[in-house]
Amino acid sequence: VDRSGLRRVDLAIGREDLRALVRELDAPRRAMQAGRADLSNLRFPVAAAARAYEVLVDPLQLQDTTHVILLPDDVLWHVPWPCLVRARVRRPVDPAVLYDQYARHRYWLEDVAISVVPSPQWISSQPGPGGAGRVRISAPAPLPNDAPPVGRVRASALDGVTALQGDAASEPMVLAALANSRHIHIAAHAELDTRWPAGSRLALGATDEDDGWLHAFELTGLQIPGAHVVLSACESSGPLGGLAGVRGLPRAFFGAGARSVVASRWSVDDEATTLLFAHYDAALERGVPPVEALREAQIACKNAGRAGLSYAHPWFWAGFTHYGAN
Repeated sequence: VDRSGLRRVDLAIGREDLRALVRELDAPRRAMQAGRADLSNLRFPVAAAARAYEVLVDPLQLQDTTHVILLPDDVLWHVPWPCLVRARVRRPVDPAVLYDQYARHRYWLEDVAISVVPSPQWISSQPGPGGAGRVRISAPAPLPNDAPPVGRVRASALDGVTALQGDAASEPMVLAALANSRHIHIAAHAELDTRWPAGSRLALGATDEDDGWLHAFELTGLQIPGAHVVLSACESSGPLGGLAGVRGLPRAFFGAGARSVVASRWSVDDEATTLLFAHYDAALERGVPPVEALREAQIACKNAGRAGLSYAHPWFWAGFTHYGAN
């Protein structure tokens, strides 16, 4: 669907073959989760990512498109869209730099900004102006190794930031801060409840009056019209961004009026995520829309790295998804 109308495109792949292809794309996440791989030996299925682009994206003929809004169905929810491989790039590979070989590929994200929505209503809704504040929330230490402390995500990148860290990030304080905010960044441990997505939760600071868990259903009544939310925790939209995950925390924030939510599809690397959101914040400060800010940040992260390690491997940069229209 675009401004010119509606087109139907039949894909040259059957349902079972598509399921097998998506399962192959999910192999790195499953390997990390099962302990069969770590960041020293994690393989990315380039051939499967190229095949997925060939059968899912190429037939759509999106050459002049700059922003794609995806409304997936069934197994398509589990496709890691940003890191589908469009082409191979001619460049030398440094054998001394781990994962430098993945910089030889051009990924779909480098051509378009990508948003995901579970229903057309998420595209057409127009929240009110809302607040103007900016808040950063960092869960109490110690954290599981899945969420970079807010102080390390260059808090100075945004002016006028309200920061709640450690035990100060209690449920009452967080809810009060969110109500006045336009840009919200929460770095906290997240847990997805696949049986009852509204029970999905974020770990906050505990007090005598509450247990320190902010559940999705507890966001009912919160008013954050037009807000842009970042949930920088592991699998904050569920494993590979499945529909159950989106119906949890992201949907709860949309129900409160958020315009967009950025959430992770798999475990995230601390240092790479810190760098990614430094670029994201800098782009927001320049007035770049969140979906394009995320794209810029992911590309910048992909082109970076640390001693002996390239972030070109999609594990470092492709795990975050922008939910919402813009």
